[in-house]
Amino acid sequence: MKPTLYFLLAFCLIIPACKQDQRPAAKKPTKGRVILQNKPEGYVEESLAASIGPNRKYNLTLSRYCLMDRGFEVVFPLENGDTSVVNFRDWKVSFELLEGDQLIVKEEFDKYVFKTHIPNDDALNFSFISKVDVAGYNALEDRVHIKCLLLSVRSNTGYYFDLRIGPNGIERIDKVEIT
Repeated sequence: MKPTLYFLLAFCLIIPACKQDQRPAAKKPTKGRVILQNKPEGYVEESLAASIGPNRKYNLTLSRYCLMDRGFEVVFPLENGDTSVVNFRDWKVSFELLEGDQLIVKEEFDKYVFKTHIPNDDALNFSFISKVDVAGYNALEDRVHIKCLLLSVRSNTGYYFDLRIGPNGIERIDKVEIT
């Protein structure tokens, strides 16, 4: 009888342990995911070189590159209930102006060079340099012009600037347009 008793005792202990959980199952969330993104995902650099001025006497090299260690996050709620968190990387611009083989000026700048032209710190802090290009050469001033587009993600605004470059670097910044 002892083996039967042990069998029944074991049976009584094992069966309740094997029973399915009677608590209501928690529903797996179908919405509310958080999607993380980096813009851009990796290092990006864009460069251009131009010969400008009378008889193409000036050589300008212009580069825009993202900073992997600086940027800002913006949270976007999506229509399906998910949330997108985007880390926008900050960008820097470097330029080098030569007359023939002689270096006239070499300089770098980031979005904070436009601080005096954007009254809202929030708009500046949540912005990035989206585009930079050679605008041309002004013979009367003997200056090279660079155009730059600064996009503010939070305020959904674009600021278009004209930078005058001379022997002292950036000599003047004009806000041309706000979109």
